[in-house]
Amino acid sequence: LELVPKQESEMHEPYTDEQANEIFGLIEKKQDYQLLLFIYFIHYTFARPGKEVRLMKVKDLRDKSVLFRPGRSKTSITKTPTLPKPLADLIDFLQLRGYDSDFYIFGKDDKPGPVPVGKNHFYHRHKKILDELNFKGKYTVYGWKHTGNIKAIRLGISPKKLQLQNGFTEYK
Repeated sequence: LELVPKQESEMHEPYTDEQANEIFGLIEKKQDYQLLLFIYFIHYTFARPGKEVRLMKVKDLRDKSVLFRPGRSKTSITKTPTLPKPLADLIDFLQLRGYDSDFYIFGKDDKPGPVPVGKNHFYHRHKKILDELNFKGKYTVYGWKHTGNIKAIRLGISPKKLQLQNGFTEYK
């Protein structure tokens, strides 16, 4: 058995307000509402893109919150972050609650369906947007989680509310 040194994990650089506006503007111009929805879930609910967002089902949408079930979250606990107005409005615009409750929100053909999109599907779509805007650096889809947290802190959201929205089990 050969021990290898611990590898540094990839940084996920947060986006500035200006960058976020440029990215959202280009996505809206392209009418890529599935990518926008995916980013909004990460940005506003502080969810992780992999299993938490990508594998959400229509039945996970509540009136004012979303349910992230155990087994799909890092902490293996149920998380129920609030749906802020921009995210709730996009959900209503896309009429997501009208689909079969067992469908994945991010299904094939850019709409809810019985099969979820692949693991790197939105990574590649997001990367194309970043490339088109010539954004270089350690920008990733996961960076939207950090961006949302930073924005919430700047808006004066209480640490306890941030803890609940993030689904952190401990305050620290």
